[in-house]
Formats: sequence, C-alpha cells, structure tokens
Amino acid sequence: MLEETLYLFNPWWTGEYKPPGIKREEYLSEVEKAFRIQRIVILFGLRRVGKTTIMKQFAAVNIPKFEPQRVFFASMDHPEIQNVSILDLLREFRRINRTKRNEPVLLLLDEVHYRKGFEQ
Repeated sequence: MLEETLYLFNPWWTGEYKPPGIKREEYLSEVEKAFRIQRIVILFGLRRVGKTTIMKQFAAVNIPKFEPQRVFFASMDHPEIQNVSILDLLREFRRINRTKRNEPVLLLLDEVHYRKGFEQ
C-alpha cells in the first residue's frame, strides 16, 4: 500500500509528467536560486495559494538534472503515510528506485508541518 501511494505522489517514476497549473516562472526562478545557494528551501504562505503546485513544477524542471527516480515528492498529510516516519519514507523511496545512499536526490515534502518534531 505504501509503495502504491508513493507511485501516486511521483508519476514521473513511470513516464512523462506534465506539472499542474500555470507555470510561474518568477516563483520557480526564486526557488531555483535559493536551492542552488542553500540546498534546503522552505516554502511557506497562506493555504491554497499554490505552494504545492510550485513544488511539483520545481520537480518537473529538475527531473532532467536529477533523473526521475531521484526526485521524491510526498504530501505528509496524506492518510496513507500519516504514521510512517520521514526516515521510513526515504528508505522506501530508495528501495523502490534502487537509489544508493550517496546519490543526491531531490526531496520535496509537502505539508511537512503536520509532522510532530519536523523542525528538529
């Protein structure tokens, strides 16, 4: 069940991916710039303003750089993964895609604030 949910979150693992929404070049450019500098980027803002859409568009833009199997998106408020630790999600991601620990991955965690202690 977990594997199936992760495949739903990451459609680029199985083929072409067309990101949702209107492409917001200005926002994507800012996220890309911040990512190159810091490697960790946090998007925050009001609900329903497009943060998830920007994340998925960012994933699509970076698939050629990372390869589809090394781009991981998860919506942390999804009922199927509510009781799965972030570490276990990463382990399952690596198992599914046979990604080695030393290979860089693009990790996109949506609604991560729902996880107790995520900021630690």
